[in-house]
Amino acid sequence: MTPNFDLTGASFAMVPFILAVNFIVIFVLAVAVKLDADHVNARRGVFLGSPWLWFFIVLASGGYLAALGYWLIHYSSLRYRAVDETHPGEGPTR
Repeated sequence: MTPNFDLTGASFAMVPFILAVNFIVIFVLAVAVKLDADHVNARRGVFLGSPWLWFFIVLASGGYLAALGYWLIHYSSLRYRAVDETHPGEGPTR
């Protein structure tokens, strides 16, 4: 039995709308990462490149996993361990 895909109906007309909304969400996420990376860069430096590099990584990758990676590197306990090893005075109070 062959599946019947109707690509001329109203559901197909929603595809450009869904793609546009997805691009807007990813772009806003990339801008938010860029702005946050600017603040992090001013305080202690951005890990793995510049704020613009993180912007383009998030934009080119589809956003969600790259933004999660940015958070893991800069705000999770992984960042504090790396900072503690290189700059003992920074990081959370223990």
